[in-house]
Amino acid sequence: MHTPQTGLTVRSLSHHLAYCPPSDISPEWKVSIERADPNHSFNLLIIPWPKTVDPIQFKKSKSVDVADSVGQGGYGLFTYKIGKAPTVDYVKRLISAAEKKVGAIHGVIFPELAMSKVDYSKIANQIVTQDRFIVAGVGESAKSSSQCGSNEAFWDVAVRGPNRRVYKGRFQQKKHHRWKLTKSQIVQYGLGANLHPDANWWEHISLEKRSLAFLNVRLWLTCTVLICEDLARPDPVGDLLRAVGPNLVIALLSDGPQTTGRWSGRYAGALADDPGSSVLTVTSAGMSHLSRPAYGTKDRSGVVALWRDPKTGARELEIQPDTDGLVLNLTAEYDEEWTADGRGDGKTSGYPVLSGYHLITVPKR
Repeated sequence: MHTPQTGLTVRSLSHHLAYCPPSDISPEWKVSIERADPNHSFNLLIIPWPKTVDPIQFKKSKSVDVADSVGQGGYGLFTYKIGKAPTVDYVKRLISAAEKKVGAIHGVIFPELAMSKVDYSKIANQIVTQDRFIVAGVGESAKSSSQCGSNEAFWDVAVRGPNRRVYKGRFQQKKHHRWKLTKSQIVQYGLGANLHPDANWWEHISLEKRSLAFLNVRLWLTCTVLICEDLARPDPVGDLLRAVGPNLVIALLSDGPQTTGRWSGRYAGALADDPGSSVLTVTSAGMSHLSRPAYGTKDRSGVVALWRDPKTGARELEIQPDTDGLVLNLTAEYDEEWTADGRGDGKTSGYPVLSGYHLITVPKR
């Protein structure tokens, strides 16, 4: 989707063709219903669920050499207990409120570990249409010290099958890297009562076959989804991501405020520079509020999302205490991209840019 315009690598030598050497991660191209949509805009509804997260939801599932004191090399595994999901009625009313304010909603996004698989299915089955998809972070807690939990991204989208029949397709993508809770993070989120700050704590999830899905939702828009640590780790995701160069990268996080100076903002900036992707990072209101600001600094817990694109730069997306969701208006900006040997692409490279965002509140009954 993008040919790098800085530096010189094998990626600089072709348009619309990605060379992906064999590795422990494989690309999967998922084609939605391609449309030459007459509407110039694309609206995404972010639902920063859950609204609250409590420290007790982080629990140890296994530990080695961790007691009142931590021995050399002491470590543990932790699991996160997913809370209550939003009701289907709540999500429907939120979509309806958003549509009354901005028009059609083309995609609904929940952050990392927003709900269980069962609750996701209930919501997705009711809100996905031929013109609207859903992306959400789903998971399950580890059941015991020997039974891993899960942390995945689920996508439901309308696809065209045999005989041009339209049906709802569900795609699953597992997280590629375990989250390591450091001492500073344990203090930042106030988890010291459950997890010893001096130990190394790793997320208790299984790492299975790695794949990265690319979903074509418009002729000008191809998305991929990353889960938290996947955004920060260059291997094995980074090379594949840069080879394909999707227009839009959506990062589902369980993290603090999405300000430009934090780690997610830095890595989003790197992808905006090369290969030129627009990047959206999304966390839950609960995790953002659980994060305590450093002494003497301003509370920025309302910043639950960050947008970054190579054309307009970065924009922090902040909600208010009564906000239930926010809608992003995306439009396509086209530009000429050139290969290293001087071949242009005829201005077919589409850059999603942020044209505005709107706070949405579910009306009280």
